[in-house]
Amino acid sequence: SVFLDDDELRALQMEKTMGAHSVFLILFCVIATAIVVHGQGQAGFISIDCGSPPNINYVDTDTGISYTWDTPFINTGVNVNVSEEYGYPANPVLPFPLADVRSFPQGKR
Repeated sequence: SVFLDDDELRALQMEKTMGAHSVFLILFCVIATAIVVHGQGQAGFISIDCGSPPNINYVDTDTGISYTWDTPFINTGVNVNVSEEYGYPANPVLPFPLADVRSFPQGKR
């Protein structure tokens, strides 16, 4: 059997404690990085909500992304509400960006 004196036992316990602290620190850094990446700004980008009603600009509360309507960027298709009965705002569970779509019923398929 192996016997450890007090100094060796303390050193072994300290290594275990430092290992646990290292794992915690790494986990903390990963989570903090994920939060920072998720919350970055949109400088230089336009997020277009395809099918959004005219003149609607909004910020998605879940992602923090700013959206603009698509009409200034496209000259074909029609905006359609997914379902007035089940869509936004009647259904608060359905996110606003999913309430309307742009459809292209004209032309060849």
